[in-house]
Amino acid sequence: MKNKTTKEHIMETAIMVFADKGYSGTTMDFIAKQANVNKAAIYYHLGNKKKLYFTVISNFIEKNREIMQKNYSPSLNSKTNLSNILRLLNNSNETQRAVFRILFREIASGLETLPKELFKEMSTIFLEMREILKPSIDKNEINEKDTLITHIFLFGSILLLNNLPIIRKKLISSGHFPLIKDFSHEEEIENYINILINGFFIKGE
Repeated sequence: MKNKTTKEHIMETAIMVFADKGYSGTTMDFIAKQANVNKAAIYYHLGNKKKLYFTVISNFIEKNREIMQKNYSPSLNSKTNLSNILRLLNNSNETQRAVFRILFREIASGLETLPKELFKEMSTIFLEMREILKPSIDKNEINEKDTLITHIFLFGSILLLNNLPIIRKKLISSGHFPLIKDFSHEEEIENYINILINGFFIKGE
């Protein structure tokens, strides 16, 4: 817990546990054991399991929304803005990657355990991304027939990008995927963004 508050330590531990076991498979007792704290300390600092789960995802949404806000430039076109922000939303931090795994679980379950109170906060990310895409949508440079599909496609791409290094290493180490090449983290990001952007936009800007 060096240089971390008890609350921060509990939060980071909870993130890893939720990522590994899912919401339903996680207990406050197990989080307390992994964090080496009294269960009462979790309730004191962060509340019950539902509130703790809410805080984990809410903090993550807010952090990424701020990244999008601060790095969006109206003077740049949609393709450039989106490319820049995708790079910034890629995070090699283990704890942040774990939150992406939590969100993968939520998508796979159809948002089964996502607290409904988070829907309003999720909409802020939706609106920020809409601002980025709007110039190209207005000029019919994005083949959008369904707004939800557009945003799920982008959101899912960001989730995958953050876990791609782990997936790549496991597949390569298995010895069964000779066509898969190893890349540096920076090369991997650029390769992914290049494929995503060129496939997403139907016309040059």
